[in-house]
Amino acid sequence: MVNDASNEPLQGYQLTLVHVDVKTGKAKTKKNYKPLEDVSRLGSTFTSLQGSYLYTVDGSLDKWNGNPLYRFTLGQETTSEPKSYEEYGNWVAGPVNNMAFFQKGTQITGVQMNNNRNTSFNGPDSPALSVQLIGKWIYAGYENGYFYIMNVETGKTLGKIKTGARQYGKLFSANDILYIQTEHNLFAIPLPIDLK
Repeated sequence: MVNDASNEPLQGYQLTLVHVDVKTGKAKTKKNYKPLEDVSRLGSTFTSLQGSYLYTVDGSLDKWNGNPLYRFTLGQETTSEPKSYEEYGNWVAGPVNNMAFFQKGTQITGVQMNNNRNTSFNGPDSPALSVQLIGKWIYAGYENGYFYIMNVETGKTLGKIKTGARQYGKLFSANDILYIQTEHNLFAIPLPIDLK
């Protein structure tokens, strides 16, 4: 008889931070955060160490429609609850420049990490596939094939372009041209005066 332990809960932690000596490759310290009753199907899609905070996006490997962002304070008690940003929806990007982006339904919201001030962005009624913050502008590619440029402070749309894309790479600009990498094309658009 084979013992199938796949349904057995496996106790563990939402996050374990290990400091490694780069010269020796050996672990120096290990800190566990937030004990959980079952980590057997827990997966992490994003982790970032920024100042005294550690950000992570964790959730069930069985859930395919996104997970919330959590913020742990370094050095806090092992059993302390992390700050959850679940109320804003599923994490889509950041934090970068003290701002993270979330999606609830088709609404994208940018949240300032230090004070929870938020801005809603006026994109289309379509889920976002990619959100990037560069300076004071949000660049978002949507499932409906449109790519939007929006002001980070007001949420207003500066412009949009139909790319037909379903995947976006990292944006870059040179000589006042914005380059948008997609799965099949590279779009080059002149930057509006507001973006220069």
